[in-house]
Amino acid sequence: MQKHSARKRAIMELLDASPEDPVEQRKWRTVQEVNEALGNEGQSSEESDREPSKRLPNYAFPLKVTRPHYRHPIAGELLDDLDRSIDMLRQISGTRRVHHRLRTRTTDISTNSIKCGLPKSLYEPQFLSGLTPFQRNRVKPSDTATPRF
Repeated sequence: MQKHSARKRAIMELLDASPEDPVEQRKWRTVQEVNEALGNEGQSSEESDREPSKRLPNYAFPLKVTRPHYRHPIAGELLDDLDRSIDMLRQISGTRRVHHRLRTRTTDISTNSIKCGLPKSLYEPQFLSGLTPFQRNRVKPSDTATPRF
């Protein structure tokens, strides 16, 4: 919940930071639609990698990031770009958020429950094609228009 809410607030800041740039406005509106559609359940998971050999100089452990297995990879790329843009905005404005930990992307499958009712374009195509009719009925991918990837 925290990640979704923080991204929601940051998108508004990014929209306010570029009111005269129609390309930036469209970009952040698209990311806003994706973030809202994914909600809390569609955000990636982060957990500490507690191997002693991986401890960072500041004594923190790196975070292992896993994306929900059903989420389209491009949605993750959009959210990664959002996170980088948030960091740049914070750095420029002097309110840079502190990064205490290194985040490493993994191929591990997230244990998050499946977010039902997402637009079809936000699901991984292979995930949808592998569902039985009963499972597909439970997941209920919608035909709602979303930004094209």
